[in-house]
Amino acid sequence: VGIGPSNLSLAALLTEAPITSLFLEKREGINWHANQLINRSKLQNAYLRDLVSLINPCSKFSYVNFLHAKGRLYEFLNADFDQVYRKEFEQYLRWCAEKLDNLHFAEEVVDISWEDELFHVTTNSGSAYLAQHVVLGSGRQPNIPDCAKINSPSIFHSCDYLKQKPKLVNKSVTIIGGGQTGAEVMFDLLTDPQCMPSEINWVSARSNFLPLDDSPFVNEYFSPDYINSFIKKDLAIRERIIKDQILASDGISMETLRQLYKALYYNIHLEQDGERRKVHLHPGRRLMDISAKGHDVFDLRLEHTITSESSKLSNVETVILCTGFRNNSLQYISKLEPHIVLNESREPIVNNDYSLQTRLGKNRIYIQNRARGSHGISDPNLSTMAWRSAVIINSILNFKFFEINNSKNFTDF
Repeated sequence: VGIGPSNLSLAALLTEAPITSLFLEKREGINWHANQLINRSKLQNAYLRDLVSLINPCSKFSYVNFLHAKGRLYEFLNADFDQVYRKEFEQYLRWCAEKLDNLHFAEEVVDISWEDELFHVTTNSGSAYLAQHVVLGSGRQPNIPDCAKINSPSIFHSCDYLKQKPKLVNKSVTIIGGGQTGAEVMFDLLTDPQCMPSEINWVSARSNFLPLDDSPFVNEYFSPDYINSFIKKDLAIRERIIKDQILASDGISMETLRQLYKALYYNIHLEQDGERRKVHLHPGRRLMDISAKGHDVFDLRLEHTITSESSKLSNVETVILCTGFRNNSLQYISKLEPHIVLNESREPIVNNDYSLQTRLGKNRIYIQNRARGSHGISDPNLSTMAWRSAVIINSILNFKFFEINNSKNFTDF
């Protein structure tokens, strides 16, 4: 269920495995953060962390083969990319999808039930499919703070940024969120001559606009060896570790920070009168409330995360919520809930192979991108999706079809 990068990785690797599969997606086609693909924004992962390469580097679905097929491999090498443009990565996802014949788009799953030792999967078109196993890759939805749930087109999530961007000319704009997306939106608003807000406020609950920690030893967190050690720890310990490692996944890339600081320098010291944006940076502040003053004009109440001091941003005309994503609700599996085992927090228990602990015997429900609490910070990241897909395939076949543990970290965690 769902055809995002994770299930697309699974579909690509399944072309090599003796398993019959079908993938169902409610959207019309591949739509990977379409309104967040800001010009020249880059992935925070190396291109070898694609759909398949870390499991099968010889796969025809590799990023390198995509570059070769598109006739740009030499230029790519000459450009010496350490990370790739998000726009090109979306092209890669579409290219892979076009080569797969087991993807059904515009077909939304509305119900999954359990009967006669099979899953019965029903879609909005009335189609019904039988399956021995299901993999839930329904993606994530925008995380909207409660105080920002106001019915106004002037308050929107960053997933709609490019669609809303033309409306921001000469507006007072406030960005909420100090992660990579917030930094990219800030940089774009500072440097695009076709979109010049009159004022930009950038608010972050973090103590500063902090860099992504992608140093070599920290990157070992994004490896099978580390995941295999993480899943053995108690729940309370795992929660503490995830909190401690937050900047390994949610910080701002150093390249973006440097570009942004130079853009601020240029805006303040070199921009001509009439083209200079008013810019205010507000780290260490948490958004507490948004109140409407009039038609699409708002006051924002902020609270300092250390001193609890309250402050206000007045006459804000646009609020961009770079506040991340949260898991989609899985209403279509409501009939399966009696079969799913929960922990003391009333959450499903995720097994090592990404299956949920159930009372269904050998038939399994697998999940994609919903196991951060059990498998660590790499789970919602693209870094380990090929490995996770191989783990799921091995589990379905009940033997080691793919080699999944052929690399050891230098660090003993």
